[in-house]
Amino acid sequence: MYECGGCWGLFVDSRNYLYCSVYANHQVVSKLANESSNIWNIVAGTNTSGNTSFTLNYPRGIYVDIYLNLYVADSMNNRIQKFPLGQSNGITLAGNGATNTVVLDGPTSIVLDADGYLYIVDSNNHRIIGSDINGFRCIAGCSATAVFELMATFGYNNTSNITDLEPWHIPMNILRMACTIITIIISLIILGLIASKRTPRTVPMMLVANTCLSEFICVCTALSLVAFTLNNDLKQIQYQDSLCIFRAYINYSMTVIQNHSYNLQAMYRYITVVYPSRISWQSRRLNFCLIIITWIFGLVSFLPFLFTNFITYNIENQICQSPIQLSFPIIYIALIIYIIPNMILNIIYMKLVRYVHAMNKRVTPANIKSRAERELKMVRNIVIISTILVILGLPYAIFILMSFFTVIPKHHFRIAYISIDVSTTAVIIALFITTDPIKATAKQIINELGTIITRARP
Repeated sequence: MYECGGCWGLFVDSRNYLYCSVYANHQVVSKLANESSNIWNIVAGTNTSGNTSFTLNYPRGIYVDIYLNLYVADSMNNRIQKFPLGQSNGITLAGNGATNTVVLDGPTSIVLDADGYLYIVDSNNHRIIGSDINGFRCIAGCSATAVFELMATFGYNNTSNITDLEPWHIPMNILRMACTIITIIISLIILGLIASKRTPRTVPMMLVANTCLSEFICVCTALSLVAFTLNNDLKQIQYQDSLCIFRAYINYSMTVIQNHSYNLQAMYRYITVVYPSRISWQSRRLNFCLIIITWIFGLVSFLPFLFTNFITYNIENQICQSPIQLSFPIIYIALIIYIIPNMILNIIYMKLVRYVHAMNKRVTPANIKSRAERELKMVRNIVIISTILVILGLPYAIFILMSFFTVIPKHHFRIAYISIDVSTTAVIIALFITTDPIKATAKQIINELGTIITRARP
């Protein structure tokens, strides 16, 4: 903690955090802008001047991008430092210590444009330096007859809270909204069919209901996400409402619960085939307890994201998510949401396949073999459903891998989430088609309605 003195540079990020470069103390500090106390958190520098990656020497201008990376004009070190979110080890982007860049003398201000390119006030050289795809270049004050005297700071007009709207943004939002609404309707129909007296009250149906309920809540959250995005796009504004981060947390948590619900179904099928005599393992009580455990795990696993800076408001994509970049949060998300659940499901499936194949090689009663093959088919259907999620979620995974090595497209979340929303619709349809008791109940109700309509005709 730090009690802030005088500030040379000020900046307010998208989360309403205020940053201050404390020139004389060689540090950059931050706090929530609406906090009344004068207690700040140190985000860069060590209170001692120096030219290492951890120290600063009279920092002046500062800037924070949409991914919450901090940029500092380290004036007396004649360099520009970048501090990734949550890190105190700076990266030199320009000036002393950077290769193939530009020589700086007392840089005092820095800004980024909408495409992430740097603009630097090179104060003692009386010029402005800019960057593009080809590197750094002088863009103003480049000749002896055209110089800026005593220039300390400048700004980039990014139209404040106005955003650029691409032609495909609104249609894509509408398509996403249509997919989520369709998924919600089908989920409610399936839950209604399971709740009806015509559907048998079995453990498999309880597990299917758990899958359907988790997907219903997950898709309701997705609908809220796309509604928020559509509203901001229509108004062309930058706006983070009070529920933005909470929506992202629920979305992450419910996706974990949904993916592990497939594992519970597969595990139950595996136990009924491999351990048919273990009745207690197949009981309603045990499986209900496992459902509760998966829900607790899903909700707790992302709880720290609510109280840290792991989830941020992304202006370009109008969504609150963990930034896709090489960092602990994004690796954690990939492991917890996708990699681990799918590994567990495929391990269960492969073990069941081997068991059934071994059963075919030895003398086994026909009824036991038939049941094992039936359960194997059900697990195969679950794997197919999970595979749909994985395949249609590939854009998200590809962007994660790309972020480890290069800069990803600025509208990456918009692209990734359209495939995710389409996949949820495909999954709920597949769940209905592959669950025979639900299909049988639906056919029975449709036939009864047809009979009633026929009798009502004159």
